Amino acid sequence: EYPIQRSKKDSEGVEMGVAGSVSLLQNVTLSTQPVSSLDWSPDKRGLCICSSFDQMVRVLIVTKLHKI
Repeated sequence: EYPIQRSKKDSEGVEMGVAGSVSLLQNVTLSTQPVSSLDWSPDKRGLCICSSFDQMVRVLIVTKLHKI
């Protein structure tokens, strides 16, 4: 979720970003090995590709992004 205030000033008066919060929406096992890369498609919303240390490339489709 977005924070109420996007930035704040530190003790020296310099603006710094404020972190939001994260909540788990889905828990899916993609591979038995760690995922080494993930890239979102710039053209198609919800389409991404990932690779992992088991030498597999997976194409992923993420749905219901409009509800976030």
